[in-house]
Amino acid sequence: MHLRLPPLAALWFTLGLGGCMSQPTTGIDYDGDNSPDAEDCSPIDPTIYPGAPDELGDGIDQNCDGTDGIDTDGDGVPVPEDCDDTAADRYPGAPDSWNDEGEFDENCDGLDGIDQDRDGYPGDAPEDDPAWDCNDDDGAIHPGAQEDANTPADDNCDGLEGDVDQDGHQVPEDCDDSDAEIHPGATELCDAIDQDCDGDLVELFADLDTDGMPDCSDDDVDGDGVLSGEDCDDLNPSVGSHGALSCPYPWVDGVSSCHDAYEEYGAGVSGDDDDSAAENGSSSSSAPSGFYEILLAGTAERLTVYCDMERWGGGWTLVLIAADDGVDTWTWSSSQLLTNIPAPIGDLAAQGPAFATAADFKSPAYHELNFSDLLFVHHSAYPNATGDDYPFETWAAYDEVGDGSETLPMFMLGQQAPSCLQHWIDFDNNAGYINPAAVATPYPMSAGTLALSGTLCDTNLYFHLGDHNTYAGRECFVPPGMALGNYFAHSYGPAWAAVLGPDNANGNCGSGPGWSSLGLGSNYNWPNVVDTLDESVTELPGLGFGMALGLNVADSGTGINHLRMYLR
Repeated sequence: MHLRLPPLAALWFTLGLGGCMSQPTTGIDYDGDNSPDAEDCSPIDPTIYPGAPDELGDGIDQNCDGTDGIDTDGDGVPVPEDCDDTAADRYPGAPDSWNDEGEFDENCDGLDGIDQDRDGYPGDAPEDDPAWDCNDDDGAIHPGAQEDANTPADDNCDGLEGDVDQDGHQVPEDCDDSDAEIHPGATELCDAIDQDCDGDLVELFADLDTDGMPDCSDDDVDGDGVLSGEDCDDLNPSVGSHGALSCPYPWVDGVSSCHDAYEEYGAGVSGDDDDSAAENGSSSSSAPSGFYEILLAGTAERLTVYCDMERWGGGWTLVLIAADDGVDTWTWSSSQLLTNIPAPIGDLAAQGPAFATAADFKSPAYHELNFSDLLFVHHSAYPNATGDDYPFETWAAYDEVGDGSETLPMFMLGQQAPSCLQHWIDFDNNAGYINPAAVATPYPMSAGTLALSGTLCDTNLYFHLGDHNTYAGRECFVPPGMALGNYFAHSYGPAWAAVLGPDNANGNCGSGPGWSSLGLGSNYNWPNVVDTLDESVTELPGLGFGMALGLNVADSGTGINHLRMYLR
């Protein structure tokens, strides 16, 4: 048997057998790849030699450079893993300094710097640089990441733990971490939001009602209980609510009185009188009693008035209040306020809710509106009473007192002053006598709850009543043969016949007329009688028929006892 070896194997075999043979091999190129076997890392494979094409990924080092692939710079990392095969200091895993000269990516991670968590932000950047990754071990934490307020981590690397809105402030200092416009130091706006998180909404704005809300965004600026959208003047707590009542009905063309408002808003009334519309003293109007805006003839500014739309046909304009409010307004010395002096008195808005209390008042409408009918409403309340007895009102309406051609002040200027009751008795002569020129005109009551009682002589309305206790002298009458010399009291304005006043011993009606009027009485002077009141400067507390009927039961000076006068 013969063993046949290949030529190269036979040569090595021969050399092995004959150790004495030692020929040099540097020039030998056994595989014929033009690379000496001494330099060829695989001398038996002609596809493997230094400089041969080296295919990455086949597991064979074709070019004998020690790597599977091309590694021109000899850094041990072939392309394409080596992002720069011309620089031996640039390869995956190489030391990489952030923002070095030229901003090189030495470690081939696509970033200039160390990015261990591969989130695209270097962990070795300076902490004040926007690109700094504050946690290079967690790819979810980096600049611009979504902040989670429920975790203690600083997810977006802004230096704060829980700054969701990324406004530079974290809770609890940031009172709204969902809005970047709200944080300490932000500009406060006029709204219900605390933009600067200091707990104060009104440091830069007015707050009239001191409720902690700025007026410019307050639902109720003046704090009167009426919302701004419904309050006709939300900068004044006494206007708009009108003593906790409603705002006025807005003016419409043609409304110059409550009578006009009744026709505009209510069931409608006749041109002359609407008494037939009343049932038991109440109207069927759909317009409620309350405040209405009117435009008086010849004026440009609207006026708010109170209208009684319920009593005796409705359409009544409140023009005057005589109140037991402790203020001497309606006095003899100021009697011309009822006729010649048109100055308004008091404030309609200052009256109590539903007129539970009142103060002396005169509306500009008193001197401007022509009238035909008059309505008087007396108000009082029993102390500590409940139910229907607290409070209570007594009213009386008088139709066709005027003829609709003039105002009430002008009408009163044409009335006899003082005027005499027809049942005056001349006690000195034991005979009835009256000056016909001084006879008082009685205006009978048309409707109401006023009824005879106490010292009230009748329910008629009079004007400018004079004293009827053996009147001896001045305007009311001059009995034949009686010398003048004693002066006796009389009243000015609307009045009722009653037995009242300091000198009522004779029991005559009209014995003290100032005590049964609005409160205006002249000085009383009678021999042997001392009058403790100076009626010229003191407002008498009669309140029309109130004292005669014993209706003034509330505490004096509170305004609960008062008389309201309306015209139509």
